[in-house]
Parts: sequence; C-alpha cells; structure tokens
Amino acid sequence: MLIVDDETFQKEVVESDQPVVVKFGATWCGPCKLMNDVFQEVIDSEKEDVDAGNLPTAVSDFKFVAMDVNESVEIPPTYAVRGIPTTLVIYQGKVVGKPLIGMMQSGQLQEHLDTWSEKIKELNEIKEEVEVEIDVDEED
Repeated sequence: MLIVDDETFQKEVVESDQPVVVKFGATWCGPCKLMNDVFQEVIDSEKEDVDAGNLPTAVSDFKFVAMDVNESVEIPPTYAVRGIPTTLVIYQGKVVGKPLIGMMQSGQLQEHLDTWSEKIKELNEIKEEVEVEIDVDEED
C-alpha cells in the first residue's frame, strides 16, 4: 500500500484518475496495524483470484493508500478525520459514501468496496448523461 503525506496527497489521491481508498491511521495504533493486514488480505485475495483466472472484483477499481495522522497533520482535519483508523474513498477530490471508522474484517471491507464501486459507476453514468445533454443543447 502506498504511503502518502500532506505533500503527496494532492497528486496521489485528489488528482488520481481512479477512486482511492485512504486509510488514516498511526504507527502506535493497534487497530490501525490490524487494518493494514485487512487491507493487504483483500488486495492479495484479489490478486490470487485474478491469477487463478477469475474475473476481477471491485478491489481492482481502487487505488489503496495510507496516511499517518501524526506525520501528516494538514489533510486529516480537512476530511473530518477525528478517530483512527478511519477509511475513506475519495474520487475526483470528493468523499464517496460514509467514512468507515474503526476495525473491520476483510469481508466487511470487501462489501464496502463493492458498494463504493457501484456508487462511483452510478456517478459516472450520471456525469456522462449530463455531458451528452450539454452537447445536444449546444448543437441547437
């Protein structure tokens, strides 16, 4: 998982072409360390499935990053991170869905990724419809 900080967050997260799952945590935080394992388990499971010839799941739609709230003090308050671990999905600079606060199992994370993936697909479909309507209106 890529580690981001206040200086790299804009480029790696806000300007990313794909949705980004951001795990806010700290090195001293026990649940945050466990969440690192949960994230890695989900990512590895996806890779194993694809290597076995299965179709990719929603995991492949996302980029995964982590931010240490003790080392990066500017970004977390911008996204109302008040407790750790907190997990957000950021797409095109905006938070998608509700933040996930606290520990979860890999199956729970997978369910949230599936939900977020569907929301992002819906947003993209709406965006495409609006762009088509604007293009049609401009032709008149």
